[in-house]
Amino acid sequence: MTDQSVDARRRRFMRLALAAATATPVAGLLGARGAAAAELPKLDPASERARRFDYTHDASSSDNPAHEAGARCANCTHFRGEAGAQWAPCNIFPRHRVKAGGWCTSWFSAG
Repeated sequence: MTDQSVDARRRRFMRLALAAATATPVAGLLGARGAAAAELPKLDPASERARRFDYTHDASSSDNPAHEAGARCANCTHFRGEAGAQWAPCNIFPRHRVKAGGWCTSWFSAG
């Protein structure tokens, strides 16, 4: 592996970590707090923000090399749904709901 590819991977990881760290508190202020979760629109995978985080409604369809088997929104730290919820707010995508079976590059194990 070249130093350049390691540096590029490190920079990408740092950008994603910074985005997640920034989005988490902001989501609490701007996200679902002011609106009932059911009123929030579903995240459009074609939106700019969803594409930036490689979001998909179907985790099994992700071809992102960072995707781990079994990783999906429902078992992510950022997912704010009740157990069994099909759609719920997410800290990464304020003012939107994500599908429980979805996935994005900000996935972080809740367990």
